[in-house]
Amino acid sequence: MPLSVEPHADYSGRIAAARERLGLDIADVADQSAIGFDVLSALETDANAVCMSISLRELGELCRVLNVRPAELLADALSGPTAALSPQELVSAIRHYLEEHRMTPAAFSEHAGWDVEPALADGTRALDWNVDGLFDVCQVLELNWLHALPP
Repeated sequence: MPLSVEPHADYSGRIAAARERLGLDIADVADQSAIGFDVLSALETDANAVCMSISLRELGELCRVLNVRPAELLADALSGPTAALSPQELVSAIRHYLEEHRMTPAAFSEHAGWDVEPALADGTRALDWNVDGLFDVCQVLELNWLHALPP
């Protein structure tokens, strides 16, 4: 039973549209964020870049500059506000899953396809994952990945 739709590839146009609505060019966004010009250019032209090329932390920074919430940028439709799940709450869900399934962090990482051990040591390290990583971890936990995006 899917809890949410998978990330898909039409985000590049959404990013460009949000930037253009603010009257910014790519250099302006680069100046106002910690994301390089070349990466920003790729985000607007490469169908998979937003899911694979930037961290959740960088996505949050990009969305701050574009004045849009990450869930609004990445969701096809939001019915009302999304329930926010902080990185620490996500890590708590992983810990609960580990206990419930008598699983080691290494086994969970293997199952999810992403190394979760750094995030277990410091919850904010979950923001180092990309969108694809967040989606895969949330699928194992049976959580909606859109709810775990940075605010």
